[in-house]
Amino acid sequence: MQHLQTASKKTDTSTPKVTMAKAFTTIIWPRRNLVFIGLGLIVIKSLSGLILPWQSKILLDEVIPKKDMTQLYSLIGIVLGAILVQAVSSFLLTRILSEQAQYLISELRAQVQK
Repeated sequence: MQHLQTASKKTDTSTPKVTMAKAFTTIIWPRRNLVFIGLGLIVIKSLSGLILPWQSKILLDEVIPKKDMTQLYSLIGIVLGAILVQAVSSFLLTRILSEQAQYLISELRAQVQK
């Protein structure tokens, strides 16, 4: 029984341990610019998603009771612009993250095959 404990201790110390700090410095930190761009796109997408509820409040409180058609057209333009910004930022975010994920997977496969 004591022999098994000694053998397991030897195998535990001989294997290198991967820490979160090591993974961060080798994987994420070299791509920090893309990570910050991704975070910025997430913020833009989230903020543009708040436009629709805000504009619906204006529609129900101001436009419909006053029957103001010019404000209705500007409201529609703002909502369409927000939807466009949200769609473009979502597309760019998906594009950037998927390309980097594929590149990282290919690098890790190459390291494993070495």
